[in-house]
Amino acid sequence: MSHRHLLPRLVLSRPLLRWLPLVLIGLLLAGCTPQAPMVRPDLPTEPERLAALGRHVEAAEAWLAHVEQLPEGSDRLGRARLEAATQWLAAGRGGELRRQLALLSSLSLAPDEAIELELLRAELALLEGNSRAAARLAAGLPEELPPRLAVRYARLRQDLAESGAAEGPAQLLEQLRQTLDAADFRPVAALPGMIELPLAELRRMRREHDSDPVLAPWLDLALTTRQALLDPAALDADLLDWARRWDLPSSEATELALWVESWRAGQAWPDSIAVLLPGEGPLLRAGEVLRDGLLTAWLEQPVQRRPSLEFIHLDERTDAAVAARFDAGERGHSLVIGPLPRDQVEAVLALPDSAVPQILLNRPREMPPEAGWSRSIAMLALRPEEEAELVAVHALVEMHQRAVVVAQSSDFGRRMAEHFRATFELDGGQVLARADYASDEFDHTERLSVLLEVDRSEQRIEALTRLLGERVEAVAQRRTDIDVVFL
Repeated sequence: MSHRHLLPRLVLSRPLLRWLPLVLIGLLLAGCTPQAPMVRPDLPTEPERLAALGRHVEAAEAWLAHVEQLPEGSDRLGRARLEAATQWLAAGRGGELRRQLALLSSLSLAPDEAIELELLRAELALLEGNSRAAARLAAGLPEELPPRLAVRYARLRQDLAESGAAEGPAQLLEQLRQTLDAADFRPVAALPGMIELPLAELRRMRREHDSDPVLAPWLDLALTTRQALLDPAALDADLLDWARRWDLPSSEATELALWVESWRAGQAWPDSIAVLLPGEGPLLRAGEVLRDGLLTAWLEQPVQRRPSLEFIHLDERTDAAVAARFDAGERGHSLVIGPLPRDQVEAVLALPDSAVPQILLNRPREMPPEAGWSRSIAMLALRPEEEAELVAVHALVEMHQRAVVVAQSSDFGRRMAEHFRATFELDGGQVLARADYASDEFDHTERLSVLLEVDRSEQRIEALTRLLGERVEAVAQRRTDIDVVFL
């Protein structure tokens, strides 16, 4: 007996059979209907539509409106601001792009977002016409970029090539190899281009090729020259040391020093300088001293080489120097000097690279990593403790052996005084006396008069006048056993 699977029998009426083909066709058509595009619920579609239409300013503003709707601390803030920055770039609006990059610098970004931020900085530099800075920033990007950034990076490299941008470290290194192979090679031929690289880049190249007997001497030369580029006296001595290290005649050092002097003389001077100085607060007096010193140096220059100076006095707000820096660039200044307050220096260092070089007059509380020096910013400042030690060393070199110390009555003042004393006494110096002053005291005349015993001399003159009963022609004298005052 065979077994069969018994299926329930489906019985259809004639009217239903008539409509069945139509129902099946409808179901097939429904299955072929394209689905609605997948939209990320966390990103708006309106800015993308505006960008596709070429309305980049409106797209950027739409992204910023989206930023305002996000909760504080949202992990989507970085993405939204990057999108806004990209639209400002497409619109050619450098000022708005700079502001977005400054805000992005304070956010915690994902690795890919951090790479995109660096790419935007390079693109901004090129937009502002600073192809050297753009090439430098582009050289710092990783070799493998996220796919969505690779096209932009390739376009940036092409634009840099067309603009004749300064060559990067790899190209300069290859040029150096070719130069060394020339039959008429001279040491000065190793310097062009190399000494314009950032110190951090030269140090890295020197470390990487330290064991290369062909490149090492010339990378050492480039680094030695770059470190003392603005100090002719130190450069002469350093070049002689370099020649001795590599068993070369001293005449090579002389020829190199002459070449550097000629190179330095040929560099363009800034034609317009903005100077950011304290306009209020405890550093007001220090700002006045800096202003007077700059004007003195300016007057010593030949008339045809004097740049225009604009002194900008800042209030004590942390971001005051940020706004002033942007304004200086928009007004066409070719160099910015300042600010002086430490919190304002830190705010400037948080900004993206700028087309306008800037010299800071103070240091941040924590120095940024060495890689941060591939930027158009320099610092004309040492740590206060280092300054105190250098003053002590300089005093000893000048044969000063006896000192008095006038220090601020604060932890900062005590550290400065102690570093000076320790260094000064290490090689036989002697601190004879010390006086403290309040942090809000700016006129130290009376305190110095007591410390140098000028007041005692004045008292003796007054006593003699009373004794003789007539006016005495005399000038108060200070104590004579003091060589130097550390203030």
